[in-house]
Amino acid sequence: MHDRLFESETFGQRLDLQRYRRPWVLAPHPDDEVFGCGGTLALWAQLGVTPRVSLMTRGDGQLGTAPSATEREHESAAAARILGYETECWGLPDRGVRCDLALVDRMVQALQDHQPDVVLCPTLTEPHPDHQATTLALACAMARLNQRQSLPDVLLYESGGALTNVTSLVDISPVWSLKDEALQCFESQETVQPYRARIQSRDHFRAMTLGAETRAAEAFLRVDCSAQGWPAWVAALEPVYLHRRGQAAVPDDLPLVSVLIRTVGDAHLERTVASVRAQTYPRLDVVVVAAHGVAQAPQALRTDGEAGVRWICPGGSLSRPQAANAALEAARGDLLIFLDDDDLWAPEHVHKLVAAYRTSGQARAVHTDVSVIDTQGRELTRYDQPYAPQRLAFTNIFPIHSVLFERSLVAMQGCRFDEALPVLEDWDFWLQVSEHTPVLHVPGTSAFYRWRDRSGLESGGHAHHHREWRDRVLSRWLGRWSEPVLIQAISWYTGALDAATQRGAVAQAEVQRQQAAAQDWHAKADAALQRCVALEQSRDEARRESEQAAKQLEQAVYEGTAAAERAVAAELQRRELAEQSLRESAQLQQEWRLDQARWSDLLQSARDEISGLQATIAELRGSTSWRVTAPLRWLSGLIRGPRR
Repeated sequence: MHDRLFESETFGQRLDLQRYRRPWVLAPHPDDEVFGCGGTLALWAQLGVTPRVSLMTRGDGQLGTAPSATEREHESAAAARILGYETECWGLPDRGVRCDLALVDRMVQALQDHQPDVVLCPTLTEPHPDHQATTLALACAMARLNQRQSLPDVLLYESGGALTNVTSLVDISPVWSLKDEALQCFESQETVQPYRARIQSRDHFRAMTLGAETRAAEAFLRVDCSAQGWPAWVAALEPVYLHRRGQAAVPDDLPLVSVLIRTVGDAHLERTVASVRAQTYPRLDVVVVAAHGVAQAPQALRTDGEAGVRWICPGGSLSRPQAANAALEAARGDLLIFLDDDDLWAPEHVHKLVAAYRTSGQARAVHTDVSVIDTQGRELTRYDQPYAPQRLAFTNIFPIHSVLFERSLVAMQGCRFDEALPVLEDWDFWLQVSEHTPVLHVPGTSAFYRWRDRSGLESGGHAHHHREWRDRVLSRWLGRWSEPVLIQAISWYTGALDAATQRGAVAQAEVQRQQAAAQDWHAKADAALQRCVALEQSRDEARRESEQAAKQLEQAVYEGTAAAERAVAAELQRRELAEQSLRESAQLQQEWRLDQARWSDLLQSARDEISGLQATIAELRGSTSWRVTAPLRWLSGLIRGPRR
């Protein structure tokens, strides 16, 4: 329940596409790659990344006629040209994709050849069997490579089904028109139903949590295998564990395998049974023995049909070995395998064990590697050592769900669980089995042992402490083994102990070297720390000096600014006075020019007037009257007397 979380904490997060440079896309049919992740592929192409797209089939099963056998492949190629990548076709039959050894081998080879850093494939909630088989085959291929090379991340995309647990979202708004154009290439599918409109509606819906500005988005479930290895698939496979469809089929003449589960009502039982249903091996007889005495199977477990569960309740509570024997008695298969009610299998687990058993020719029992995980799915250790009878003589080396064995070992050789043993009953059982057959090792981890110590083997105060019951099992078998067998086992363990001692001495020397190196490193680190402290002090002093200089500079700038402002004001005032003087000088000059013009006019007028008077005088003096009156003027002058 998310009732104590904010909604945003449960939303898928934006996926950083630039973290991946070598994407590989698995498309069961031509169009799945565009329907599910076409926008993401276009964005990669715009970043200069060329996705590798592998079509599992040509999609001709739906079209049905030979002339149209490659029509969908051509449509896919046209869409690829629009979005910016190329496709290849593996040519598997439409509706005939099987998670078998051939397809797993091919995917292993492709992973090794191309070294992708992320693989995109359909989500396991897809209803189409080709989609499920494609993704399961990828999971099986990566399980094989888990110990040999680093694994790519996986992005599970939506095509014909919906993700129930979205962890990553890609905003495809910038390339939405390109995806729409690519969707229009699949004309053959539009005649079946309006895929284009429905894909667009889904992409619009996926944009809901990315904000109002996001037009469309594509959703993924990210499987973080690059960091966690194959165990990251455990959570991703949950849709397969919980859905109720049968998986990819193989020929019906394979031996029936009885899966024997003892339960005390563990909460993980449903997932455990679902991991059985997810097996690629089809002929399974699932038996659950209710050791806690509950007569009715949980509602979540089907009990009908081939994929059903036979719920066995002998009555009352049963001990661990009693429940195991009840399961052996109820088994119908030719081959048997146990599975505790809180452990899990990878989808190919039974398939690979049966294949190894059928090709061995001699071994009546086979075993494979087991990863021990904590409640968070983190790997703690691994059981990956091949069977050696000498090792089994002194310690249990088989998790119970790692061994597939013939039913004849029970029916004919009488191998049974000792009901007097409250713990280590499986070790005693494997010792019985080893008396009649070698146990062939099949490399590769495909089973998961959830470590919770329900048996109390790690609890010193438990009533059935490990050492007590281990000694009892050993004392019984020591009495049964012949002297050569004991000598052989002791010699093997002595040699193993010597080798371990030598490895321990080498390891101890390496530890001492590492400790010396660590001490040297610590000394250097201390010296470096002291230098850092000195540098820190110098930095603080420099910072204080810098702050003081900054203040002084600020004061100088302030004073300089004030002086500059005063100088600017004085200069402005000087310029204003100069401009005023220039204006007044110009005005005086203008007035002087005006006065000069007026005086010139007056002088000219005076000159003109004088010239006129002089002319008049000259005219008068030249006139007859002036000459006639000359005596009178003379006489008048005498009378007036001389001028003063």
